[in-house]
Amino acid sequence: MHDHPDLIATAISPDGSKQWRLLRRADGLHTYDEETLEEAVYMVEEDGSERDIVAPARWTRTVISGLFETSEAARTDALGALPWLCGVIAECEDRRQLTRDSAASCRTANHP
Repeated sequence: MHDHPDLIATAISPDGSKQWRLLRRADGLHTYDEETLEEAVYMVEEDGSERDIVAPARWTRTVISGLFETSEAARTDALGALPWLCGVIAECEDRRQLTRDSAASCRTANHP
């Protein structure tokens, strides 16, 4: 048994600044998280020009959910907790089909 959860689904916000991940733990419970992209930090010269990267761009976890019995329960909770996710995942919009734009931003781990 491994300690790392399996990735079930992921979605990226339309502006690319946030990422949602739906995970299944080894014990069968489900959870989700949201990560926010932090831009690279540059050293700035006295004249205002950017020089070297002090810290590279990286994803920082900003939301960690509780535990859920099913992936559906975790997804439903995420849709209520993360306002941007409703625009990406079809379940929040009367369970309609994903548009071409949303399909590019929302994919399951088994069906890229």
